[in-house]
This record gives sequence, C-alpha cells and structure tokens, in this order.
Amino acid sequence: MRPKMYRPIINRFLLVAFVALYIVAVCNNLFWTKFWDYSQQDVSFAIITGLFLFSVLCAFIGSFSYKYLLKPIAILLVIIAGSTSYFSDTFGTIIDSNMIENVLATEQSEARELITTGLVWHLILYTVLPVLLLLWTRINFGTFKKIYFQNVAFVTVAILFATLIFWSSFSSFVSIARNHRDLQMSLIPTQPLFALSQYVARNFAVKDKSFVQIGLDATLVSKPPLGQKRKPKLTIMVLGETARAKSFSINGYERNTNPELKKLKLFNFENVKSCGTATAVSVPCMFSQFTKSNYSSAKAKYSENVLDVINRAGVHTVWINNNSGSKGQANRIIYIDLRKNTVSKHCINGRCFDEVLVDEMAKYVNGQDVKDTLIILHPLGSHGPSYYKRVPQPIKKFFPECEIDELNKCTQQEVINGYDNTIVYTDHFLGKIVRYLKTKETSYDTTMVYLSDHGESTGELGLYLHGLPYAFAPDEQIHVPFVVWMSKAMIQQKKIDLECMQRVVKKPISHDNFFHTLLQLVDVSTSVYDSKLDVFHQCQN
Repeated sequence: MRPKMYRPIINRFLLVAFVALYIVAVCNNLFWTKFWDYSQQDVSFAIITGLFLFSVLCAFIGSFSYKYLLKPIAILLVIIAGSTSYFSDTFGTIIDSNMIENVLATEQSEARELITTGLVWHLILYTVLPVLLLLWTRINFGTFKKIYFQNVAFVTVAILFATLIFWSSFSSFVSIARNHRDLQMSLIPTQPLFALSQYVARNFAVKDKSFVQIGLDATLVSKPPLGQKRKPKLTIMVLGETARAKSFSINGYERNTNPELKKLKLFNFENVKSCGTATAVSVPCMFSQFTKSNYSSAKAKYSENVLDVINRAGVHTVWINNNSGSKGQANRIIYIDLRKNTVSKHCINGRCFDEVLVDEMAKYVNGQDVKDTLIILHPLGSHGPSYYKRVPQPIKKFFPECEIDELNKCTQQEVINGYDNTIVYTDHFLGKIVRYLKTKETSYDTTMVYLSDHGESTGELGLYLHGLPYAFAPDEQIHVPFVVWMSKAMIQQKKIDLECMQRVVKKPISHDNFFHTLLQLVDVSTSVYDSKLDVFHQCQN
C-alpha cells in the first residue's frame, strides 16, 4: 500500500491569522510605500496601522471559519491579493471599476504583452505556492454549534481590538485618509473587491436595456455657402492610442518628436483632457453624446454614438482597425480589421505597423463614387508596454530604448526613449495621411482629425502605463493631443476665422467636445448637435 502523504493539521484561527498577515505584510507593497511617505516615516503609526488592518482582515476571514467555507474564501483572497499585487508593485496600478472594465475588454494580443517572466514568477511565489500550502494543510472542525460560538468570539475580539486601535489614533487615521484617498484605493484586497462590486452594480443593475437611437433627424448639409460650390467632404479621423500631449514637440516638448506636424498649418488644441485613463472607458465616452460628468458605460452600451448619426445622414462611414477593436463604436458601420494582414509590406511576423492603415484607407476612398466619406483609423500608436515593437527601425530616433515588457527593469530614460519613438512614428503616420489628402483636394474638401484616447506614464512618480482612477491620475495620463488639419478650401468653406482660432486652441476643452465638433466637420445637421461644445463654432463667420 502506498503510504499516506503527511498533511499538517492547523488550528483554523491560526490559518486565518497567517492569511491576514500574508496579505497585509506581503501583498501591499504599494500601500506601504505610499503610507511611509504620507506618514513622514512614522514607525509607530505604521505599526498601529498594520495591527488595525490585520485585525479587520482577521474579523472578515474569521466570519467564514466553517467547514467548506474557510479554505475557499482564504484561497480566493490569496489569489486576488497575490495577482493584483504584481501590477501595483510593478506599474503602480490602482484597481478601480474602470480598470476592471478595461481588463475585461482586453484582447489576447494585448494581454500577451503583459505575460512576462516577472509576472509568471510573481504568480508562482505570491499565488500558486500559498494556495498549494493552504490546500496541503488540514483543519479540524468540531460540531457546528461549538465552532459557531468560537467563531463569534474570535470575530468579536478582532473587531474590538481594531476599534480600540482606531480610536487610539483617530485623528491620525482621519487625517491621512482625508488627505490621501489614493492610499485607501491602493489597499489589497479590499479595493479590488470593492471595484468589482462597483462594476457589477454599474453594468448589471441597468433596468432599461432598450437600445436608444439618437439623431434620427440627421441630414447632410447639401446647401453650400453663398457663391460657393459644395464639394463632398473627405474626413480622416485618427483615434490616437496612448499618446500624451506632454511628449509632442508642437506642445513645447524639448525633443523634436513632431518634424512632420511642425511643417503643417494645424489647429493644435493645447489643453485637452480625456474622458478616462483607459481605452475601454475613453473611446465609448468620446464617441457618445454624453459628457464625462453624466457618462456611464452602461448608458453608452445601450445608445447609438456619433458614427451612427453620421452614417444615418448619408456619409460613407468606415472604421479601419490595427488595434484592439472599436469597443462597440463600429458595430453598425463598415468595420475592417487589419491585425491578421499577411500581405502588406508594413506587416511582419503577424504584426502590422500603423502605416498599413493608410494603404487600406486609400481603397475606401478610391473605391467609392465621389461622396461624403468619414474614415476612422485606429492605430496601435503608443500602446505599452511594448513600445519598441510599434516602430519600424529606420524611424527610431532615440536610443537606447527599453526592449523588454517589464518597464520597471529598464532605466526611466530607456522607457522614455522607446515611448518617444512611438510619437515620432505617429507624427510620420499623420504626415503621410495629410500628404494623401492633399492629392484629393480637387474632388473633396479634406480634413484630418487626430485625438488620443488617453495618455501614459513612463516612470514619473514610479508609475507606468495608464489606467489610474481619474481623480488621482497624473497629467501624463489625462492630458492628450488633439490636432486638426484642414485644406484651404475646407477652411474657406467653413468660413473659419484663423485669428479667432489662435485664441480658442489655448482654451481648456475635453473629449466632451469631440461628438459635436465631428458632426460639424462632416456637415451633418441634427438636433443632438450642441454648438457650445463645437470647438470651431465661435470662430465661424
């Protein structure tokens, strides 16, 4: 007979204490790093806070100290704490409901870049091994009546101890919590669990799930200004990916990241804030009729967007994708996905550089009768962490660059070099689009719009990538570039006062303005248009 494997027996309250201690002390590096700074290295307050968190977690886990409940709950908490701690420790990530939404919207190609050796080892050490240890141990449970009263006593003592600690340092706790809300949101596993509950409540508690159509009166403005002949509009809207305004030299950045754009006469809006800090939030928000203050993903999900309105008016509308999809914005228009293109000279090893979009775009202009056309291009842009994979080698200007996906293992300058190279390539890409549009000016009034969905952190304040809760997000993640190029004929047709626009481009605007500005640029008239949010309206004579 095979001998039975030895399995140690442990008291259930000791197991509760071990799990609580492990989560508080090992899986909360970001929390303790921030706490240490915010408390001005107060050792005694750190010990008191640790004991408070330990007691609260013991009370919570202890509430489930019953057979068939304790181990599953403990394992679930360890998995949540161990896995999320990698992203908080490595990138400074805070998990909120928007981050949950972003994670669920992430496609395999994006997720693959985050699966690094560092993540694998972290999961093995922080999640797999502790879970195996929990599974290996045995717990003796007595009768339900006996353990019930023991559990009540254990939880009561833990709560009383936590209460005593809290009141003993009440003013300190209130002060640090009031002044540093991001500290509370860095706490694991409470914040991920709270974020998940918020996401579920927001997305599954919607009572009215009927789909709302908007702009049913949308029509194409066919009457030209007095004395002019109307030409069809050809508008190329480039949905920028993870580009921050700070890294554009046309916004004052010391590096020349925009050699192409600097040569063009642009409307460069200098002070633009995004709706969110992640694609899954920003893209649906900017295309929706809702402003940031009244936007929710649930409302946007059951409502048409600006592309539906434009398409309804008779504008030939196409979305061409080299990124992670349209986040539902192109569900009712022509949608072209180029990510598996194996023919283009711009594609290699199953990955396409963004210039492939320009080649494809031309097909949907040349292949149509001369009519009003809107093409949305969704490039990979500056999507991290693999900045070095986004740019053809001849375009790169800044070296050495970070050539691994674990950005915290590179120097900050290497990360910035890699990121800045993506901005240089975006500039090259946009310049190529404008040159193409100039060849179409005899047939169309042409416009290029470039607006990024959100920005990016490249090591500032120890943060990388994006997705922080908006209230705490640094300027790098929410200040985005927004440029519009128009042909001379388009400027004349729209009767835009250039001196007036020089003042407007310096004013604060946001993604809220995009819906209404785009309607006006493509000559669509509808009751859902709000001239107050159209950035060109006040400068049109």
